[in-house]
Amino acid sequence: MKNIPFVLPVKTALGHYIYEVNKNEILFVDENIFQCVTSELLNKSDEAVEEQLAELKLNGYLSSHKIKHIQHSLSEISKILLDRGINQLILQVTQECNLRCKYCIYSENSNVNQRMHTNSFMTLETAKKAIDFYRIHSIDADRAVIGFYGGEPFLNFDLIKKAVEYAEIVFEGKEIVFTATSNATLLSDQIIEFIMQHNFQLTISIDGPKELHDKNRVFASGKGTYDKVIANIHKINKKNSDWMKNVSFSLVVDNQNDFYSIKKILDDPVFQKTKFMISYVEKDGKIQQPSNQYLTQYNYESFLSIVRLFRGDWNRNREKFTISNESSLAFEDPTFSETQLGDYGAPNGPCVPGKLRLFVDTEGNLYSCERVNENKNMCIGTLKDGFNVLKIYELLNISQIGTEECRSCWAFSLCGICAKWIDDGEGMSIENRKNACQNAKTSAYGKILRRILVYENSIHQKLMREIISKGENV
Repeated sequence: MKNIPFVLPVKTALGHYIYEVNKNEILFVDENIFQCVTSELLNKSDEAVEEQLAELKLNGYLSSHKIKHIQHSLSEISKILLDRGINQLILQVTQECNLRCKYCIYSENSNVNQRMHTNSFMTLETAKKAIDFYRIHSIDADRAVIGFYGGEPFLNFDLIKKAVEYAEIVFEGKEIVFTATSNATLLSDQIIEFIMQHNFQLTISIDGPKELHDKNRVFASGKGTYDKVIANIHKINKKNSDWMKNVSFSLVVDNQNDFYSIKKILDDPVFQKTKFMISYVEKDGKIQQPSNQYLTQYNYESFLSIVRLFRGDWNRNREKFTISNESSLAFEDPTFSETQLGDYGAPNGPCVPGKLRLFVDTEGNLYSCERVNENKNMCIGTLKDGFNVLKIYELLNISQIGTEECRSCWAFSLCGICAKWIDDGEGMSIENRKNACQNAKTSAYGKILRRILVYENSIHQKLMREIISKGENV
């Protein structure tokens, strides 16, 4: 059997590259090396090429090594991490909502494996038990972070007030931050003043200008919500414009929207101090891909953002929907942090269920986070009985479903698949796994291309500066 290098060759108009799976590293190589690797002619007779290949192999590159056993590296210590190091608690204070958004995952038409809207409200007793549970299980955390989620959480504002007051007593002496995700239609003066006084981070759902937002985000009556939402956003800004830095916006793109229409929302100055998180419509556990028009416009604007960054013409507000953070273009990108695959390991997707954002529903059931389906297959315990260690191990090691495919996949270290995308309501679905794999590879390839684009832009700008400094004509 040939020792075929475990790599992904990538060719652009300006260069030849190899993504080293074992090292999670992108190499710029000359054309001869690239041809050798892609044609598997690793014993080519050209002496210069042989020397380069030998040097690469000596430094651990072009290895054919693959993981032998799929097991998440945190499997053995997940219980310890959950016993002492939970980062954030999210309380589902209600399953009720005053909106009926057309793409909502809690709609009976959007996700057959998810719950639907109900009139279930969390009691103060359950909230206190959850906060106590979190305190016990977050001893090693530097600070406490408690979120309020729905439905629409401010339908249960009375509980939120009492839970905040209780948490501030329980975590006295420790920094505490509160978060809330809201549709912003209920933001009265009383609510706004309360969250401003109690160190809240607020996420507001808004889908672009009025004509786009009102297409999907509607009251139960069918009336659009944009006018109410934007009025309340301006109300926050008027009360304390500096506090707007604590507000972020969640924007959902449906597959009929185009990028430039969405971006018009930035014409309103109220959004200049804030950040946007963009996601796409989800139906039955699958992401609905945006239109080709949207993707073409988005990719073009992302390219311009990178160019402007290296030319010193980067603007945070202008680039909100493309490259919103300079660190995402840094050469020390954590996505490509140095690794070395051994005999045991797992793709990069799953986190320890409940470690980053422990989600507690209105009845006191525990889930990995607020994004997973709220069904028995995804439940990882209860406030009464604690964590279900066996279920946590299963969700952490979903890659053991389809082990051989994972072992041989070039996207091993760039994978973003977690149990959410494989769950079918009854268990972990192989069919869902296959669909998720294709999406993960597309995403991983995009990450590689973006890193290459950053590199090529930096080289081009360096050459241009050298030419200009010499006074040559360009």
